[in-house]
Amino acid sequence: ISICTLGALALTFSPNLQADQGDLDTNFGVGGILSTGYNNLPSTGERLVVQEDNRTLVVGNVSSGPNQESIIVVRYNEDGSTDNTFGSNGVVY
Repeated sequence: ISICTLGALALTFSPNLQADQGDLDTNFGVGGILSTGYNNLPSTGERLVVQEDNRTLVVGNVSSGPNQESIIVVRYNEDGSTDNTFGSNGVVY
């Protein structure tokens, strides 16, 4: 069982996967941590799910101005790279 956490930081989605024994999974992202921005717009990750194929879906919001928030979905491969087979280069916006 992997433990997944999602941090919401301005300009980033920050999911990280942790190994079973509590150590960061260094095969995911950089040293077990992944931070992704979207067109330099303020964004927050709200939910994530690790699929049966170990790809990670992150759903969140991106703001392009006052009262202009849109839903964004990003899918990552098991190693934390963006899954370019999903949406447009891994992103549905």
